[in-house]
Amino acid sequence: MMERTVLLTVLLAVACGPKKAPEPVVTEPVVIEVKKTLEELVVESGSLLEDPSSRESTDAAIALLEEAAERFPDAAIAHHNLGIAKWYAGDLGGAQRSLERARGLDESVVETWTQLGRTMAARGDMAGASQLFEEAIEKFPESIALRVALIEMYRQGGDLSRAVDEAKSALKVRADSIELYNSMGLSYMDMGSLGLARFVFQKAMSAVSGAEENAYLACNLGRVYQLEGKTALARAFYDKALVLDPTLLPAQVYLSEVYMADRNYEGVVELLERTALADPNNAEVQLILGVAYRGVGRHEDSAVAYRRASELKPTDLSPWFNLGILYGDHVKDYDASLEAFQRYIQEGGAEADRAQQYIKEVERERTRAEKRRKAEEDRKKREAERAERQRLLEEAERQKAEEAERQRAEEEAALQQAAEAGTSDSAPDGADEAGSDAEAAPVPTGADEVSSPTAEPAATDSPAAEAGSPEDPPGTEADEPVNEGDGEDAGGGLWGPVDPPGGHP
Repeated sequence: MMERTVLLTVLLAVACGPKKAPEPVVTEPVVIEVKKTLEELVVESGSLLEDPSSRESTDAAIALLEEAAERFPDAAIAHHNLGIAKWYAGDLGGAQRSLERARGLDESVVETWTQLGRTMAARGDMAGASQLFEEAIEKFPESIALRVALIEMYRQGGDLSRAVDEAKSALKVRADSIELYNSMGLSYMDMGSLGLARFVFQKAMSAVSGAEENAYLACNLGRVYQLEGKTALARAFYDKALVLDPTLLPAQVYLSEVYMADRNYEGVVELLERTALADPNNAEVQLILGVAYRGVGRHEDSAVAYRRASELKPTDLSPWFNLGILYGDHVKDYDASLEAFQRYIQEGGAEADRAQQYIKEVERERTRAEKRRKAEEDRKKREAERAERQRLLEEAERQKAEEAERQRAEEEAALQQAAEAGTSDSAPDGADEAGSDAEAAPVPTGADEVSSPTAEPAATDSPAAEAGSPEDPPGTEADEPVNEGDGEDAGGGLWGPVDPPGGHP
C-alpha cells in the first residue's frame, strides 16, 4: 500500500522548576496516514494497466484495486477494474468473482456483463456464458460489444454455423457495424468458405462508412487473399492495414508469413522484432521469429525464441520440434537435437513418427560426423608431422649453409692475413726512406734472376741515346764489333740487333 506519511516530533518543556536547563522529552514519531481516494486509486491503477504485458505493472494495479475494493466495498468500479486486472494476470477465477461482485452492485454497466461472459467462456463454461450473453442482449439489445462477444465465443469454440447465424441476426439490428462484418467474415474463413468471407469483407468496405479506413478489415481481406494464393494482393492489404495501424499484431504476423514464403527472413526479423517488443508474451510471434532467426544464421537467438515460445505456451510442442531441426541441421549439436526431439515425442507431439525419423537421421549423421572428425584429426596430425620433418630438414640445410659460410669466411680471413704478412716481409731496407715522389721502375719479364752491375752512363751524343735505343746489355759492349761499312747492315739499322742478356749462345 502506498502511503504518504508525516513525521511529527513533540517537545515538552517544563515551565517551572529548578534553575537548571530543562531536559526535553521526545516522543515517538507520529505517523499520519493520508489515504488515497477511490478516484485516485482507480486512475493510478488504470495507468498501470495501459501495459498489461508487464506483470510488474499488473501486480501493482491489482494491489491498488484490492485496496480500493476493501475500503470501498460498494464501489462497483473497483470490483470491475479488479476483475480486468486479474484477467490480464491470468487469474480467471479471481476475475470472475470480482466481475460478478461488480455486476451485483450495478447491473447497468454493459461492459461488466460483456467481460464476465468472456471470462466464463475462457474458463470453459460455454453454457453459462451463452446464457449470460443472451440475458444481457435482452437487457441491452443495441449493444454491439455483447453481440460480437457472443459471436466470438461460438467461433472460438468451434461452433461456426451458430456464429454465422448470430452475426446475421446482429446485422439486422445494426447493419452499419464494422465489428459484426469482421466477425461474420472470420467465421466464414474458419469454415473454409473463402469466397463468402471475401464477399463479406468487400461488402463492408463498400457499404459501411469508414470501413475503408479500418485496419482490421484490410488485414482480414488480406488474409483471405493469402489463403487463396494471391500473395501480391495479400501483401498490399497487409501493408495498408499497417499504415492504418502500425501496431496491428495480426497484420504483422500474416505479413511475416508472406515474407517467410519468399525466404525473406531479414524482412521477418525486422517486422517481428518490433512486434515482440510491443507484445513480448505472444508465443506465435516468438515461434515465427525463431524460424526467421534461423534463416538469417542467428542460431543462438533462434534457440532463445523457440524456448520463449514454449514457456509462453507449454501446450504447443512445435518449438521443441523446431529446436531439434535447429540443433541437428544447423548448429550440428547432435546431442541437443536428440534431446529436443525426444522431449517432443515424450510430451505427445502430433508428429511423433516424423520426429522418430529425424532422430534416426541425426544419429546417423552424428556417427558420420564422428568419423569425419577422427579423419580430420588424423589428417592434421600427418600434416603436422610432415611440417615438422620439413622444418627439421630446412633447419639442417640452414645450419649446413651457415657452417659453409663460416668456413669460407675463415679461409678468406686467413688468406688476407697471409697476404698482408707476405707484403710486410718482402719490403727492401731503406724503402721507407726513399723519396716519396720516385716511382719504382717496372721489372722486365724474366729479370727476377738477373743481377745488373752498375753501368756507365751512355754518351749524350750517342745516336742510340738520341734514338731512344736500349743500352747494350752488361758485358757485351766490347764484344760487339762496329760495322764500319756504309752504315747499313743486315739488321737494317745503325747498330746491329741487340742480343738477349748473356751474349750470343
